[in-house]
Amino acid sequence: MGQGLRKKGRLIIYSLLLILFTGLIYQSRFIKAQGNGLSLTIQNSFKMTEYSVLEGLNQSENSITIQLPSASWTIDDIQLNFSDIEHEIDLITIEDNLHNTYKRVHNKNPAQYIFGQAVQIKLDYPTNISGVYIFGKVNGSHPGIPQIQIRGYDITNNNPNTTIYGSTNLNITSTPGWYLQNFSTPISLNKGNYYLVLNGSLLPIYSTILGAGFWWAYNDIDPLNPQLNTSEYDTSNQWSTGSSGAPFLYKLVQKLNLPFYPESNNMTVKINNNHYNVMNGSSMGDGYLNQTNLDYTPGTNSFTLNIYNNKSENLIFNVSYKIHIRYTLLSTASVSIKENINNNWTVTPAILRHSDNDLVEFHYPMSWENLTIYRDEQDMTSNITIDSIHRIILIPNITIIQGAEWEIKAQSPNILFGLKTPKTEFNLGQELRFSLEDPIIPGNYTFILIDPADTEETRIKKIIPIDDNIFSYELPLTSPDGTYIAYVFWNNATDAGAQSQEFLISIPNSSQPLDLSMLITILIISIVVAGSGISIYVGAKRIVKKRRYDMERLLNKCIDILNLNYLIVTDNKSGLDVYTESYGDKKLDSTLISGFLQAVREFGTHVAEKDTRIVKLDYKDTIILMKEFVNIRLILNMKDTPSEDFIYSVESLAYEIYKRYGDQIEDFKGGLKQFSGIKELIDKHLNVSFLLPFKVVENPNIKLTPSEKAMVNKAIQFVKDHKFDYFYSLYLLPANECTPKDAETILNLIEKGIFKPIK
Repeated sequence: MGQGLRKKGRLIIYSLLLILFTGLIYQSRFIKAQGNGLSLTIQNSFKMTEYSVLEGLNQSENSITIQLPSASWTIDDIQLNFSDIEHEIDLITIEDNLHNTYKRVHNKNPAQYIFGQAVQIKLDYPTNISGVYIFGKVNGSHPGIPQIQIRGYDITNNNPNTTIYGSTNLNITSTPGWYLQNFSTPISLNKGNYYLVLNGSLLPIYSTILGAGFWWAYNDIDPLNPQLNTSEYDTSNQWSTGSSGAPFLYKLVQKLNLPFYPESNNMTVKINNNHYNVMNGSSMGDGYLNQTNLDYTPGTNSFTLNIYNNKSENLIFNVSYKIHIRYTLLSTASVSIKENINNNWTVTPAILRHSDNDLVEFHYPMSWENLTIYRDEQDMTSNITIDSIHRIILIPNITIIQGAEWEIKAQSPNILFGLKTPKTEFNLGQELRFSLEDPIIPGNYTFILIDPADTEETRIKKIIPIDDNIFSYELPLTSPDGTYIAYVFWNNATDAGAQSQEFLISIPNSSQPLDLSMLITILIISIVVAGSGISIYVGAKRIVKKRRYDMERLLNKCIDILNLNYLIVTDNKSGLDVYTESYGDKKLDSTLISGFLQAVREFGTHVAEKDTRIVKLDYKDTIILMKEFVNIRLILNMKDTPSEDFIYSVESLAYEIYKRYGDQIEDFKGGLKQFSGIKELIDKHLNVSFLLPFKVVENPNIKLTPSEKAMVNKAIQFVKDHKFDYFYSLYLLPANECTPKDAETILNLIEKGIFKPIK
């Protein structure tokens, strides 16, 4: 007995809890999203320019190497000041083409031999010669060593004279090769002609040994300087008259003995494959180069300047340099966007010191105001130059500290844009849908839907004009009902804005009561498991409502399609058709089209509702819809006013046609083949395949429901009775009336491939 009372007591308590929870569910329909509005922080980046000045000294030979902070820096200006410029010792090749041809110098033997060989030296400038290289070899052993001499030039006979400017013992071995002959003191010579002599005339008499002697290579085939003369010293104790065309192989180790002036020596600095002239300084051996606006990025952090002149291969000098460089710094940034208040921007540049003279320049956006600059959280604004006319921030050298953290804070106005919300009340299970109003601002859009409990329901991002301007979200039946807030945030690289819109979301009303057995089942389960039973009850109710709503949408879709007569896509500027399509057995009425266009011209565009961009005209018992998007115009002829969902589909279709074919329409010259793909877009958005002619393709492997089988049989019988090769789905409907069940059956057969459209 006691147990029975306790069970009854628990039953009463569970029943009361069920009533209480049901009341709470009812009240939840009036809950609004709480809070003071949603804010969104978006990451961004900005370019800044770092300027630095590098200074230093170099003692160099032929080039200057300067270290840049990194390979990404660009050189703007270069200032070079040269001092103590002079020619360095050069190795000058006079002849080096070897053909294994030699001439021999012998020990002195009056009988028959040559005791000396000589080749002309031609100097264009006063020169100090410290040595020569000759190519040769020695055979046999010899008492004594021949001399290498530089002698004067006899201009009458083009041979050596008796003047000896310098000499040294011959340095050579039995291995053929280049041998350096060093003079103990550099020989200073003026501009002019001289002779390089291999002299064996002073050697003692030596008996003849086959092949013995000192061999010096010469070139009589392709000499570099064929004009140079050569001469021999023979047994007559005289030098032969000089003859050209076969010079001996030799190189001079020399240094020009000239006062150096950059301009007279055509001294240049090579930068980015361009040669820039070095100007004369205030005294001999000085020079300078000031080159601005180079805009040159070497692509390496070790930057080398090569130095050239027209008289010598090598120069030595001292140089001081001052180089102005810059670098594009990509700084991280963010913007906090909230409706009805200014946007808050924060830029955090990583500023490093690269020299004793650094500067950072930031061209900030035109819309930014109330700028504040912080260094290590200390307000440095008064130490920073802010040019509000040219919108430039200059962070000077004196404020830059290595390792400091910088922040630039600013505000910008909240940019206004419009939301087109033809409908602000929806049922759970429906598609919440709205769009942007014209004019649409290009940029990034973020749509965030907040439910009545201040919880984010969904988030959608779009980039316009790449994406369309329609925001939609199908509200799950399991979501709470009440007031939802849709926030739309917009931003581009420099500006931002936010708008919001409230939507009332309700549980769909039902004219049909729920099945009694279902309610009893829900009640029993609710009593047993308390709160979980409430969810089952609500879920079951919503499933029923969702099914009914889906049927309503399907019916509307079917009716909209049946209302469609034809569709035209035209070039908005010229009015020329780029695509036309008739549906069912109706044909295009050119008179109707002309009348429509004339009506637009004479009466203007009559908008059916203020917040829509679809133009609607009632004309001769038909409805004509026109949607324009940039350079396209979409015209639809219908029997009756379509549903709201159809209007949204038309907007989506117009946008996608523009996105896919906007450029071709802009350049339209009459060729229509390129627009054939519009047919697929129309079917995608409007489901017009329902209106196409079909044939029946029976497939025993596809399972059909009884209603689908009946519809297939009806189609087969229709084709047979009328002796047609095709049929329209309208023919299968009673008096062209559309019911949700018939529409669903036909669409399922199209999807399964049993009803196949005829191309």
